[in-house]
Amino acid sequence: MTRKSPFKSSDWVLLALFVLSLCGILLPRLMHIAAGAAFLAIALVHTRTKLPVRGRIPLMRQTGLAAAAILALLLAGVLVTGVCLTLQSYGLRTPAPNADWRFWHIVLSLAAFCAIFVHVLTQASRCMEGWRLYGAAGGAFVALITALFGIPYADRWLRHVEIDAAAAIAGPAVPARGHTLVVYFSRSGNTADLSKVDAVSGASFMKDRKSGRLLGNAELLALMAQSATGAELAQVRVSVPYPPGYTDTVRIAARELRESRPPEILQTALNGARYDSVILVFPLWWGTVPRAVESFFEKTGIKPARLLPVITHGSGGAGESVKALAKLLPDARISRPLTVYSSSVPHAREELRGYLAKELN
Repeated sequence: MTRKSPFKSSDWVLLALFVLSLCGILLPRLMHIAAGAAFLAIALVHTRTKLPVRGRIPLMRQTGLAAAAILALLLAGVLVTGVCLTLQSYGLRTPAPNADWRFWHIVLSLAAFCAIFVHVLTQASRCMEGWRLYGAAGGAFVALITALFGIPYADRWLRHVEIDAAAAIAGPAVPARGHTLVVYFSRSGNTADLSKVDAVSGASFMKDRKSGRLLGNAELLALMAQSATGAELAQVRVSVPYPPGYTDTVRIAARELRESRPPEILQTALNGARYDSVILVFPLWWGTVPRAVESFFEKTGIKPARLLPVITHGSGGAGESVKALAKLLPDARISRPLTVYSSSVPHAREELRGYLAKELN
């Protein structure tokens, strides 16, 4: 049995705008902002036309109203994080410069999509029964699962990252006692042909919008650390560069972990040098330290009194890297590691400065 539909044409426009906004990572920035602003404006008008609710309210209707109330709170969060993300992307001041506004914007948007899912189904139950309702619920569920898994995947593997490197690196200094060295291992400087690499978040690369140069996540953090401390800077470079394809590099990294010897690295001028502190920046590979880092310390013979690990990752945090470093440098005092999620790297300068200020003094 089919009753009169509670949905109006404006409701479908509203849903289409939300889906368009949700896919904003694949759109030009201004188009995403325009779609999001239009959705929030129409949503406000939509909510005002539905209130107040009078009379006895059935259980399904109560569920729909609860979902709508939660949705309103989530959309308020989407608005706040969206404004802060826009300010941050244009290099303007935000309430919390250290926050990863993009991460929270995506999380709240996906949560809002879940609330919309419940709200739409409760509305559909007023005009559908039987297989029609089950079919609509099934279709909505597929769309929900696609969004929950597809949007984070697209954000990580399809979103091209452009930054103002100079602005990201600059900032307040950190007083550091003793002789300090910043060592980093990054895909930049260790990849055979950077012209074939995409500057996407998941591939650990980003492009400086002014120079067009590709920087690795770990490289940018190392440059931030050097800027903050005024320390020497050294890069770990393998003798045989990795291929430009991310999947191929991951496969080779797995093979290196299985082999008895780490990869050969290029000669450095640091052999036998003594340092009080070493700030070691590297990406988490297969849940641990890339083996090229092992080669660096074996070849140079550097044995710092204090080691500060700064780790970029896609979801694994520090993994087993601290245990690996303790085994590699048993006499070093290893500080609590600073872990930086890949999309947070361009905005991590202040967090890194705070970490260094605490651990170096």
